[in-house]
Amino acid sequence: FIPASGKYERQAQDESWVTKTTNFLQQGPVCCLSKAGEEKIRALSDLANPGLKIAVGNSITAALGQSWAQIMTRLPKGQAEAINANMGVEAAQANQVVQYINTDVIDAGLSFDSIAKANGFAYVEIPATANEPETSHITILKFSRHTPEDLALVKQYILDNIEIFEKAGYAAAK
Repeated sequence: FIPASGKYERQAQDESWVTKTTNFLQQGPVCCLSKAGEEKIRALSDLANPGLKIAVGNSITAALGQSWAQIMTRLPKGQAEAINANMGVEAAQANQVVQYINTDVIDAGLSFDSIAKANGFAYVEIPATANEPETSHITILKFSRHTPEDLALVKQYILDNIEIFEKAGYAAAK
């Protein structure tokens, strides 16, 4: 099990499904820009400008939706309120945000830096004071039908080939 967010690994832990977990990849939330958004947005503070359309994931169905809620609590109150006033779309999944960016339905959308890089999106960084990168894990589940030895081999194969993921825009977890 290789969830994109620590949230899902923690849920598996809470259910007592996990036998072993290993840090794998790290990715950080960024605000990806559509072609129209590139003309209007140069920094996170620009997201507070009136008239923009911003999309984020639903806080229940998308890990990035929960990340956005945390980011908003860490930004200055006035800035967070102005940005939230521009929220036009709430996506059920991260892939929907990508589609909205590709089709210029929105000016900006919250996504991971890895997704931005893989899709060639321009993006603005979220300051480290408001942002917390997500770590994905290689998680061995108790109910796997494979032997522990086979699972260890697969895990090691993935870790030995991490450069494939790095070429796709991911960063190895610390």
